[in-house]
Amino acid sequence: MRVVPYLSGPTSGNGTGYEGGSSIDFFHDSCIIHFKLPNGEFKIIKLPQKDCFYPIVISMTNPHFVIWHDWFGHMNSVTLHRMVNDKLCASSPFYLNPIELCEGCILGKSSHKSHQTSLNKSKQLNQLVHSDLCEPMETSSFTSSHYFLTFVDDFSRYTTVYFLKKKSKVLTYFKEYCNLVIRKHELPIQAFCSDNGGEYGSSVFEAFCKDEGI
Repeated sequence: MRVVPYLSGPTSGNGTGYEGGSSIDFFHDSCIIHFKLPNGEFKIIKLPQKDCFYPIVISMTNPHFVIWHDWFGHMNSVTLHRMVNDKLCASSPFYLNPIELCEGCILGKSSHKSHQTSLNKSKQLNQLVHSDLCEPMETSSFTSSHYFLTFVDDFSRYTTVYFLKKKSKVLTYFKEYCNLVIRKHELPIQAFCSDNGGEYGSSVFEAFCKDEGI
C-alpha cells in the first residue's frame, strides 16, 4: 500500500499522457504512476501487483463525501462509510451534508411515464406506415452512407431500413418500399405518417402519394 498525497484526482489509462502530466503504465507484475507535484516536479510511484490488483491509498485532509463519491464512480454513502470503517481507505470519516444531492445520480435514476396507448391502432397490414429519416451521421457506413431511412408498419411493427448517401433519395426508396409491401401483402398503403420533414414535403413526393391513393 502506498500513499500519494499530491494526486489531486484519479488517473487511469495505459501509457497515455493526461492533462496535468498524470498517467499510469501497467506491466505484468506492477504498475507505475507518473504525476506532477504542485511545484512542477514529476514523481513516479511503483505499485506491485497483489491478487490481480494494484492496491493504492489516496490520503486527503478533511475529506468531503462528494469528492470520494465522484472518485469511486458515484458510490453510495453506506458503502463509502463501510470502506472507511474497514480501513480500506486511509482517511478519517467523511463529512456528509444530508442536504447535499448529486445531480448526476438524480438524472441517472430518473424515469418518465410510459406513453399512452394509441387509440387509432391499425387493423391490418399497410393500413398505416410510419417513416423517418435519420440526420447525417459523422461516420459513414461501409457503403459510404450517412443517412438511414425507416418504414414501420403500424399493424405488425415490422421495420424496413434503407441506407442513403443523399437525403434526396427518400422518394426513390419510398417507391421501392411501396412496390415491395404492396406486392407481398396484396394490400395498398392507405395512410403515411412522417414528421413533416422537408424530404417528405416536396411536390413530387405529394404527387406520388396522391397517384397511389395514399
